[in-house]
Amino acid sequence: MKTKMFAVVAALLLTLVAGKVSHAQDAPLYVKVPFDFQIGDQMMPAGEYLVERPVASSWSLQRLRQVNGDAVMTISTVPTEAKNGDRVPELIFNVYGRTHFLAQIWVDSGHGHQILKSKREKEMLRSVQGTEVALLFLPGRG
Repeated sequence: MKTKMFAVVAALLLTLVAGKVSHAQDAPLYVKVPFDFQIGDQMMPAGEYLVERPVASSWSLQRLRQVNGDAVMTISTVPTEAKNGDRVPELIFNVYGRTHFLAQIWVDSGHGHQILKSKREKEMLRSVQGTEVALLFLPGRG
């Protein structure tokens, strides 16, 4: 009996969490990136991008699509939540010298996506002092 009760409670909690997560990013988000940047081992050109979820049921996938160009990349991410209150929707880049790596995507006030560091970024992290740059999503466009 305890096992059944636990299963019912677990199912209800999962349903509540999945409902909240699936609602978090319904529309694409627009951002203008003024510099070339890397995602993993792929270089992406500066430009205007839409950030969207390519598969409605997948919280871990995000797609960056250049508005006026051919650059498109689907990114496997690790979901993360804001530790200290709300976050504004934004892209976070790790910067080493003149090289920018996309590090996080925050789609709403509490839900984010962490991008795993590539081998190249890990090497740069060991040898170059890094900084962080945030770009806010812009209203409209989409």
